[in-house]
Amino acid sequence: MLTLAHKHYIENAATAWLRELVAISSPYFEEASLIGYLEDRLKQSFKTTVQTYEERNLLGHPFSGVNLIADFGDFTNGFVVLNGHVDTVIRTNDWDQNPLELRIEGDRCSGLGALDMKGGLTAFIVAMETMRHFGLNPTVGLRLNAVSDEEGPYSLGTLNAWRAGFYKGCMGVIIGEPVVPFSCRPVTFPAIAIGGRGRYYHSVLVKGKPGHGAMPRTGINAVIDAARICLDTGKIPLKSHDLLGQESVCVLQIQGGVKTLTIPDLCRFDFDRHVVPDTTLACAEQEFYHMVEGLGLGSSVTLEFSECLPDGVVYQPYVADHSHPFVRRLGEACHQATGRIPDYTGMLSICDMNVLGPRISAPVVLFGPTGENPHKNREWVSLRSICSVVESLISFFLSEK
Repeated sequence: MLTLAHKHYIENAATAWLRELVAISSPYFEEASLIGYLEDRLKQSFKTTVQTYEERNLLGHPFSGVNLIADFGDFTNGFVVLNGHVDTVIRTNDWDQNPLELRIEGDRCSGLGALDMKGGLTAFIVAMETMRHFGLNPTVGLRLNAVSDEEGPYSLGTLNAWRAGFYKGCMGVIIGEPVVPFSCRPVTFPAIAIGGRGRYYHSVLVKGKPGHGAMPRTGINAVIDAARICLDTGKIPLKSHDLLGQESVCVLQIQGGVKTLTIPDLCRFDFDRHVVPDTTLACAEQEFYHMVEGLGLGSSVTLEFSECLPDGVVYQPYVADHSHPFVRRLGEACHQATGRIPDYTGMLSICDMNVLGPRISAPVVLFGPTGENPHKNREWVSLRSICSVVESLISFFLSEK
């Protein structure tokens, strides 16, 4: 049982850490400064490893990324991974305060990335520091994976940490994402996400027939045919899942044609389909072409799936076993620390869980603080919920075997 001294330490440490993390700009692909700061701080208390990686295939150009791994405790009986991304989205234009200066108003702490997910990263660090400070020995080893590029394409930090073996043999992974704002159904804090919809990124090429723009009947307009397909993507039969809810589609970009009087014979567009586990790539492809055939277009249509690796798409749908002892004991620890039985839910949007969950044998769950306005002005995280996550994690680490 944590004492008032423990809780006072947790609140002060959480406030200080969150302020420092928000103050360091770390948009995706530009996280090196924050990783360097974390290394300087954490190596004083924990065993740290800096992982650098090179990514050439997914982005279409070379990219050098960096992660930080910090280990604490005895790994003899196994270890748990705390996974947190250090990057944020690029600042949007609607901010009316300095996004790198934490503003505290009561329980609300606002700043760029405060909720997604420097608040969760703060909770992980403070949980480890609190245990070390008070001599509380976790029953298993703890590994903090502070990873880069979750907000940018492809979750490159987690993907390359997995490739390097930093999750091999772990008992489970807790990702500090905020669950409440992204839940498939309405939930309140505390909430644990045990699954998430995957993402199939459809890239479509429509080929028509050129002609003079003043005589549109002489050609086949690829832009018009592409627009008809875009409008009918909503007619693709979308599946539902008990935990993850309904699938969804969204057209993301379209490009075709020129300003001169030429009937456009090429048009490209991309659309996203967030999928549940029953939808395979083959199924999605078949359903797309069936929809296109019903339109009776003059153009030819070709579909390709982007964001693919040798073992499948990057962001695969995932559901952990709700009855797994790791998941169950985390829920019990959360109940003990907060007095509330946590809501179990799934995530609407993709995250590192979709990269990691299908690729390792241990369960992967999301458990982070709550707040509002992710990715926009006045993004805020609840300080009280950060402290509750810390207390839940400590309870879990003292009991997990």
